[in-house]
Amino acid sequence: MISAANRLSLGFMAHSGIPDFLNGLELKSLRELHLEAIYEIEKQVYEEPWSKELLGESLKAPMTYSLALFRSKDVVAYAIYQVVFSEGHLLNLAVHSDFQNQGVGSKLLDCLLEDSQRRGALNFFLEVRPSNQIARKLYEHRGFRPLMIRERYYANGEAALIMVLDFIADSSAE
Repeated sequence: MISAANRLSLGFMAHSGIPDFLNGLELKSLRELHLEAIYEIEKQVYEEPWSKELLGESLKAPMTYSLALFRSKDVVAYAIYQVVFSEGHLLNLAVHSDFQNQGVGSKLLDCLLEDSQRRGALNFFLEVRPSNQIARKLYEHRGFRPLMIRERYYANGEAALIMVLDFIADSSAE
């Protein structure tokens, strides 16, 4: 659903408010050959990283999709998400530390939300650590709202904040 070649160059977007450093980044689906690269990013950015095996299984799971931003052949950010019937669900999103706080995660989130809508999602869910203020601000800026707290969700006992984005506004509210 990204394109016939399953690839989108982001370079053309620089004139529309996208930072210049995104020029030259390409959006592609992940494949098994990227597993080592995404595992290295995973270990770098998360205190409880997914195992290489779980990442690999996720790339092959039904109704599960992936997108990554590449500079040349290097993965700089990736996301794994599902679309099941009318619901999307972010499973994992990570940005290499050298590319954090530069709009890369925002661009990737926008792309996966757009792809999820094309695949039929009417709403999109995710879990985020309440302590992860940077991610929470990103999601809130994109229209996500808090839905509930799931206690002791993470291995260290921290809760997860469940957030949801409704793609289609409630017609009764108009």
